[in-house]
Amino acid sequence: MIIDDQHHIAFVHIPKCAGTTIRQYLQPYDRYKGAYTARVDVHPELGLLDYVHVPLFVLKEHFPEELRLIKQYWSFAVIRDPYKRFASSISQRVKMYGNKNIKDLTERDMTKELELCIEYLSKKSGPRTLLPAEYIHFQRQVDYIYLDSEKLVDCIYSTSQIDKLTADILVRMGKSSLSIKRDKIPEKNKTIVYRNEFYRFLFNLLKPIRGLLVAMVPEEMKSNIKKAVFTDRDVRLGHLFESESVKTFIENYYRDDIALFKAVTGSQ
Repeated sequence: MIIDDQHHIAFVHIPKCAGTTIRQYLQPYDRYKGAYTARVDVHPELGLLDYVHVPLFVLKEHFPEELRLIKQYWSFAVIRDPYKRFASSISQRVKMYGNKNIKDLTERDMTKELELCIEYLSKKSGPRTLLPAEYIHFQRQVDYIYLDSEKLVDCIYSTSQIDKLTADILVRMGKSSLSIKRDKIPEKNKTIVYRNEFYRFLFNLLKPIRGLLVAMVPEEMKSNIKKAVFTDRDVRLGHLFESESVKTFIENYYRDDIALFKAVTGSQ
């Protein structure tokens, strides 16, 4: 969440929905100086809390001033395809709270993580349920848009509408451009994994001397080696998220998110 008093803008940050991109636009104007953009800390009543992603019903109970400003200012949020977001949430949980680097997970490890998350979330399906910090990236998107069945956020954009959102922010700021180079803004936080089990085994075997080997490789070759060894998560593990059991879970658990995404994007 970012509150910009100068331009009367409030960004409600939904987990795994282009937050890194938007933060770079608004961070310099944040009245809270990053307290809600990069912080997992202990709250006196809620315990360990991910302050970056606080749903509206939690703001109502514990952060009334922040909620008041969201209501008063022009507020917006960015949403994402729930199916793609679920896969990204799995990766984020592994990165932040897993026992292994995500690159070191086998297909069996990822399957176990999937099953663990689905089992846990299935028990937390009630309304106004705040997921703990280690599961906050799975919080339903509607929890950041609606409060007590009322749509509180003024404008909703999908992750494919970032250019339109950027233009709207510029209008609100009365600027023609921002002091950020577009090519430095990460459009996608891709998760990279080993291309196959052989490479994972080989690189782990060479771990004691990996630094020395890397230093010996010419710079012009490193990029080609990296492309050969690593690939995007969805290329190697995407089929795990396309299984019927996972799709059925997403369709049920994120039913409202799916309806919202379809309404915003006009998709079927």
